Amino acid sequence: MSGGRSGRIPAPASPGRLCRMSSDDRPAVAVAPPEYVIVRKLEFFREGGSEKHLRDVRGMLASGIGRDRTFLETELARRGLEATWRRVTDSGMA
Repeated sequence: MSGGRSGRIPAPASPGRLCRMSSDDRPAVAVAPPEYVIVRKLEFFREGGSEKHLRDVRGMLASGIGRDRTFLETELARRGLEATWRRVTDSGMA
């Protein structure tokens, strides 16, 4: 990973937003929902300017991931990411 990041997206502050996933007999693990990953990737872009994050978000949107637009719009506004979001969605992928 570039920029010294581990590639992990920190879990949302609100435990209610976590998704539980399990496979076979393995215990469930908590993962951040895709919308939160989108928000964090936009923050990473703002911090470091790497187009990789915007490409990742476009790919997620193109594959149908990130459908909770209410959460996205609220978080994007709260974090001042509307312009970055427009940069992603103006490409016709959202």
